[in-house]
This record gives sequence, structure tokens and C-alpha cells, in this order.
Amino acid sequence: MVDGGLRGVNIQGIINRLIKIRRVAVGGALTVLHADEDVYVQERAGDGNKHKSMLVINDSTTTQTKTIQTTWISTVLVDLVATNGTPNTVTNDASGYVEIVMPAESYRIYSTTNALTEVNAP
Repeated sequence: MVDGGLRGVNIQGIINRLIKIRRVAVGGALTVLHADEDVYVQERAGDGNKHKSMLVINDSTTTQTKTIQTTWISTVLVDLVATNGTPNTVTNDASGYVEIVMPAESYRIYSTTNALTEVNAP
């Protein structure tokens, strides 16, 4: 996960992680779930070989909280971008809604733990 800009960050490692996420774990048709001047949220539908995913981008200089309806039902989603420690998680309710708290100037890609396992495999 990248929060607060890229100063002092190994950008090659971030780019490699994002490429691997797209190459091995997530895919399918794209649907925009939310877009305003600060926050953009899209969901990929998955396909026969790849998982559903949700990309969340906060371009604001302040933390943003959004409640988004997704196609997941009562599912724990993990941040695929996180590379150290325990990844950030969110849980959809029985109607598919999820509350997302996004730090300023950050992004996350959420999917299932199965997708995370594939991304973390050597």
C-alpha cells in the first residue's frame, strides 16, 4: 500500500507488485462503482482464471470514508497491494455494502484471500 505520496519509496517494487497483481490474480470486465472529485472506486468482475477485485484511489489530501455497494456479499476482502505485515481488510455486508476508510493520497486493491495467496506466491 502506498499512502501519502511516493517520497523515499522504492517505486520499482511498487510497480512490480501492481504488474503481478494484474497478471496473476485480477481481471474481468470493469465497472465504476463510485467517482467524485476525491475518490474513485472500480470493480473488476473476474473471469474463469482471475478473481474479482476492487480498486480504490483517494486523491484528496485528507482521509476519506465512503460506503460503496459491490457485488460481493458478506465477504472479507484483503488489500493486495500491501507487502508487509497484516494487509488491510474490509468486509461487505449481506447487501454488498462496504465502508472504506482511505488515508490521504493513497490507493488499495481489494480482493479475496485466494487472490492474495496467488500474488504472494513466488
